[in-house]
Amino acid sequence: MPTGPEDDGTRSGDPGVSAPGVPAPDRTVEFGAAAFRDMVLRAVHDPDRIERVLATGLLDTDPDDAFDALTSAACDLLDAPFGFITLVDDRRSYWKSCVGLATLTNTTRQNSVEDSFCQYLIGVGTGLTVDDVRTDARTCDNPSIGTMGVVAWAGQPIIATDGTVLGSVCVFDVRPRRWTDRDEAVLRSLAMAASRLVQLASRLAELEALRRRAEDLSAFTGQLAAHITTPAAIELILSFVPPMLDADLMNVALCEPGSPDAAMFHGPDVPDPVALEFASIPLSFSSPLTDAISSGRTISAEDLDDVGRRYPHLLDATIASGIEASVAVPLFSSDGVTLGALGLAWSDPVVARMVQPSILNAVASLCAQTIERTDLADSTNDLIRKMTLQLLPDAPPVRGLDIAVRYLPADDRLTFGGDWHDVIALSDSRTMIIVGDVVGHGIAAAARMAEIRGVLNTLTKLGSPLDQLLSTADELLSHHHDPYLATIALIEIDTDTNVLRHVSAGHPPILCAGSSGPTLVHNGTKRPPLGFGGAVDRVEEVPFPPGSAMVAYTDGLVECRGRTFDERIGELSDVIGSRTVDSDSSTLCADILATATSRSDDIAIVVITRLDAC
Repeated sequence: MPTGPEDDGTRSGDPGVSAPGVPAPDRTVEFGAAAFRDMVLRAVHDPDRIERVLATGLLDTDPDDAFDALTSAACDLLDAPFGFITLVDDRRSYWKSCVGLATLTNTTRQNSVEDSFCQYLIGVGTGLTVDDVRTDARTCDNPSIGTMGVVAWAGQPIIATDGTVLGSVCVFDVRPRRWTDRDEAVLRSLAMAASRLVQLASRLAELEALRRRAEDLSAFTGQLAAHITTPAAIELILSFVPPMLDADLMNVALCEPGSPDAAMFHGPDVPDPVALEFASIPLSFSSPLTDAISSGRTISAEDLDDVGRRYPHLLDATIASGIEASVAVPLFSSDGVTLGALGLAWSDPVVARMVQPSILNAVASLCAQTIERTDLADSTNDLIRKMTLQLLPDAPPVRGLDIAVRYLPADDRLTFGGDWHDVIALSDSRTMIIVGDVVGHGIAAAARMAEIRGVLNTLTKLGSPLDQLLSTADELLSHHHDPYLATIALIEIDTDTNVLRHVSAGHPPILCAGSSGPTLVHNGTKRPPLGFGGAVDRVEEVPFPPGSAMVAYTDGLVECRGRTFDERIGELSDVIGSRTVDSDSSTLCADILATATSRSDDIAIVVITRLDAC
């Protein structure tokens, strides 16, 4: 076997001419074996090359007739017992097609890069033929000489559209042989055909990825639109975005104008100690997230070397977390104010490089729009909650009574509507409870409720008799030009006489139960709702000794989809009747509200338990 530089048993086609679309000829004979191995190592592990291999979508896929036909043709035309079409990433040479080996599965149709001969072809960037690999300084230590019996090897590169070597069409023999120029030409033609198939597969994989991304973005947009609070939106972002972008970790940083710190929100895969340590981060701290916020630009750390150069103080933590690449994308409000940044991280830098900037920007834009919207909603709801505390305050302490009040809006976007409750102490022993419901929802109903409530409270505090209070309120409210309706329950409890007095203006019945015995339904002395006028004939009186309980509510509690009014009254009666001696009003109230499933209306409720006399 010749060993000199003029004839070393290796050929690569015409040394001075490259066919169109084929990389430059092999000039590796000018290098020593060590330099050759270094060149091969750099070429195999080139991130751009690996990215293009992954982008084919062919790794770990089933055999394909088109590729098998090319491999069979190579073996037949070159009279070789073994043939392969391979795709080579940084870890293994995957055999998309092979001839001459026993039946293989997707997981066994491969060998490691170190065991492959395709690595040499990638290193030289063009075709490579070796008459006897055992005697060539560049290939003589390859493990496949022993494990697979490789002696003579010949291959031509499969290339991407930009000329990047992705793999090879190759054959080998178990005996030395002299490869001819015709052999190289045949392999070159077959490799060009295989390249076209691989390039087509890459394009189809790219289109499929774009389709999947579009579907993911559409689903993400729909889910974001359904979230109306910032915490809920951030939770969705942290759970939805990482799998959509094949990321391993994610966090969101949000900053307030003038604040020196950014609040941090971490995805579920971030270890708890890390999440606790970085619950907030000073904007002066150097990191991809803070740099994205301060600069308004996307900040990428492409690999650990990049992290070490730009953020050396973060390198150890980055390595410990198993992360090698990251990106931080700023979030902007509609008027250009920086809201914060999204941070994404990957354990594989190649996967990170495959995420298109346009997708990242689209995700960031959707997140920023949602956070801006939910921040506004959160501010509005905070204001409304404060107004609610003024309109519907907690019940005052009353001697001899344990009182619980609750209000649940029908619409989560508005914390109050037309339902209300009031507890007014008239004397040491007498307490008035008012529960009302203005027909309608939203701001208009809330405004009308405030006016009616004010009239009733004033009349109550002025001592208007219970049987005249509703008709007097009708007269005072008669100036309204717009029609309105409101149902009202008035309950007066006297702890000296142990009597409950009750009148109703079209309101649902109250429920009362003694310390033992059944729960009783009391409709009160009824008259039409406010807005219709009418008088009360008499006041209903009910014994209310210590140990008794009373529940007054608006119709949202009994109007539940799939159940009749009578069924709901029965359910509520059972809950009240099953209370224990130790049950307080708050517990009973919670138990009652737990039954209000599938509701569509506001609920105002007052629960009172009569305490033992002091």
